[in-house]
Amino acid sequence: MKDDTDHRKQDSARKAAKRRAATKWTRRRRYRERQDEGLKASMRRRRRAADMQRLRSRQRRNVQLFQIEAGPEEYDLAVQYGGLREDQINDKVAIAAALGRLLRRALVALSRDNTRRR
Repeated sequence: MKDDTDHRKQDSARKAAKRRAATKWTRRRRYRERQDEGLKASMRRRRRAADMQRLRSRQRRNVQLFQIEAGPEEYDLAVQYGGLREDQINDKVAIAAALGRLLRRALVALSRDNTRRR
């Protein structure tokens, strides 16, 4: 009878230890998740602040931002006249810069052509 009672106490102690370990692990995981959420929130705030700075900079310069649709012809023109290299076809920043240069060159050419006609 005494062996049976000791065995039950040991079982109970083992189960209690497992519960404590599981609770401790859960607390750690919750703490880490809260830290991750805080990190994500701070990264979101930084990104939003940078977006706002760019917006205000454009407003000061009286510049607007437009999305355009560019097909193969526009890519060819950007390569030919905008300074886009063939290896930069997948680089969005390089494409945007080349299309901007292409647009500025076209506007300058149009304004020159317009002044010649007068």
